[in-house]
Amino acid sequence: GGNNSLAWVLIGSLFLSKGERENATKAYKTAIEIDPHCYVAYGNYIKSASLSKIERQKFVSALRI
Repeated sequence: GGNNSLAWVLIGSLFLSKGERENATKAYKTAIEIDPHCYVAYGNYIKSASLSKIERQKFVSALRI
């Protein structure tokens, strides 16, 4: 489709490479909001976000579509 989710994943990766975790996390979250099936964004989001183990488990279980 013509969505920008992968562009947001790339933006997130650029932020992450500069050490800007907060901005990276926001970019990955935007990708997920644009396209809930943009699975690459989920992995990156989990890595960039400072999620607790419980938050991570909640996030992953929410993916079981």
